[in-house]
Amino acid sequence: ICELRGFKKISLEPNEEKTVSFDLGSLDFSIYHPDLKKWIGISGIYDIAIQKNAEDICLSRPIQIQFSEDYPTPEKNQLALSYTVSGGLTFSDQDFSTLIDRPLNQEHIHRARPYHLDDEINDLAHTLLGRLLKKIAVRIAWKTLKRSGTASRKAAEKSVGESTPRSLVLFSGGKIKLSMMEGIIHLCNRHFRQAFKQFFKGGKS
Repeated sequence: ICELRGFKKISLEPNEEKTVSFDLGSLDFSIYHPDLKKWIGISGIYDIAIQKNAEDICLSRPIQIQFSEDYPTPEKNQLALSYTVSGGLTFSDQDFSTLIDRPLNQEHIHRARPYHLDDEINDLAHTLLGRLLKKIAVRIAWKTLKRSGTASRKAAEKSVGESTPRSLVLFSGGKIKLSMMEGIIHLCNRHFRQAFKQFFKGGKS
């Protein structure tokens, strides 16, 4: 496993030389243990390399790293299991914040599939159909705001984005049927057979 631990971009004049240095700490030789909820150091031999790119190695030297705490040292080809676990690995927001060593930006946290009628439109907007649904709803809301004297597209986008598909049905005045919206949700979840059933149900009612 090859992992980037630092890089610097510098500019040089003709025949100019500069020294670039990097500091490697204990975290650079550690993995995050989701059960222990902390970083654990992995003792062993590491190859420290200086590279121009992912393939062009300029210099490489092995070093021996020894940690005082006695944790089992996995084989190199098993280290990736700490990052990619077969069947998926669930982290809480707090654990993931610890993993990346910085607080999470709440604006970047969104619900992934499966989507539901009570999820925000902003969550559905991470799909192509969800973005189209939001765009249409924003356009309608913007026209309504303009008629009321509040011509703010940002206000319309915020209002629609924080609303739910169920609320769009309720405020559509009967123009959008619940079965139709359920079909759209199924399409966002890539459940095409269920979506067809919902659209067929809506067409008959």
